[in-house]
This record gives sequence, C-alpha cells and structure tokens, in this order.
Amino acid sequence: MRLFFPLMIDIRKRCHTYKHGQGLKKVFFPIILVFLCVLYAISPARSQSNSYPSDVIILIVPNQPHAIISVTFSKRIPKQVVKQRLNYLISFTGWRVISVVIHDDQLKGMTPGSTTIQTSATLLLDNPLLKEKGAFILQPFLNTFSDFDTFEVIYMEQMDPNFDGLFDFSAPGMTVKLIQYGSPYRYLFRITNHSDPLPTLPLIQHLITNTQQTHRDFGSLAPFALWMIVGGFVGLVMLAIYILRYYRKGVRKE
Repeated sequence: MRLFFPLMIDIRKRCHTYKHGQGLKKVFFPIILVFLCVLYAISPARSQSNSYPSDVIILIVPNQPHAIISVTFSKRIPKQVVKQRLNYLISFTGWRVISVVIHDDQLKGMTPGSTTIQTSATLLLDNPLLKEKGAFILQPFLNTFSDFDTFEVIYMEQMDPNFDGLFDFSAPGMTVKLIQYGSPYRYLFRITNHSDPLPTLPLIQHLITNTQQTHRDFGSLAPFALWMIVGGFVGLVMLAIYILRYYRKGVRKE
C-alpha cells in the first residue's frame, strides 16, 4: 500500500494539470477499483492456508469493446524475451493489440531490507475473444506459459450462475484448477513434467457434484505474489497515462 497511495497522489496532480482531465477519470479510476477488488479477492481472509507461489500471474480485465491484460513475472525478464512471448501468445489468439507497455519494478523482497525486480507487461486489446459458449478460453495461456512450473490466470468477472467452463483438469505432467469461482475467476496451472506433450484443454466441463465445495476452494497467494499484483497494477497505471496522452493529442488536433 506504500507504493499504491503515492501513485494515486501523483496521478491526481496530473489530473489537475490537464485541461481535459475527464479522460483520465474514465481510464484510471476504474483500474483503481479493479486493483482493490483483486486485493480483496485474494486476501488471506478469503483464502485457505495452502499457498501457491506462482512464477507468472496473468490478470485479464474485460471492458468492452476493449480488454486489458497484465502479465507479471516473479523475476526480471529481458524485455525482448517478453515481447517474443507476447507475440507467441497473440499467435494463438489472433488478438488485435492497441498498445503494449513493458517495465521493470523494484519491489520489497521476502526478507527484511531486501528488494526484488519483477517484469510486467500490459496489453490493451481491441475487442478480443476471451470466452466461448460461456466459458473462458485457456488453451493459449497453457501453450504460452507451460515452460513455467506454476502460473495463474485471473479473469476479473462477477460470478455467473450459468458458468460451464473448466473447473478441474488433470493430464500427465500437469493440472489446471479453478481455485476461485467468480469475482474474480482464478485458475491455477501446475506443470510437474515439462517433457510431457501439452494436452488440449476442454472448453466446457459441467459441474455435477460437490458444487459448493468447488466454489469455495480458493487457495491463497504467497506474500511475493501480492507484489506481483502490485507490479501488474503499475503497468495498468502506465497504460492509463499512455491512453490519456493519446487522448490529449487528439483533442489538440481538433
């Protein structure tokens, strides 16, 4: 939170210096709400004692006709390598990318006085296909990030009582589990054997029994994963500023 509030103050100052500050309010403040919702959703009070230290966290924020995707790595990754990985992801999805922001963040480490550097990438997409038949499309993320041991995909959407997407899937060398059911939907991918061929994930998986238990099987993030979320949020802020600058240029041309 010591990182979060200075960012709010800095953006507020920017807002006062811009004649057309409404453009910032339309982009930035919804992002603040999303960030707070994520922190609440993954807080220990809503989680079990088990921890899942993730190598990558992918946060997806639908906002028709656009969407924002933030990819945060648990360590520093060369920007060129990140670009190649994002291009690989896009090759499976056909997404139309409006902008990409890649940055490194120096954050507090797990031990007192230590710091860690994490790389984040934020994409602004034009009308992307994220769901099909009421279920999330997960295969592109498996294809792109399967070289990591553990990664998470988080969809910022409210609970849908008619949701028939993937809940729990196992194959040789890997598992996929929905560990939070709505607000947000949170998937945990575990790869235990990288030499096994990647399976094709089912799009639809009807939940027949033990519904209530599955809906409440949330899991929890390790402490450094919270900082990964913060790193992703910084990317969203940078993207908001980028969009605002683009908006101001358009106003000046008029």
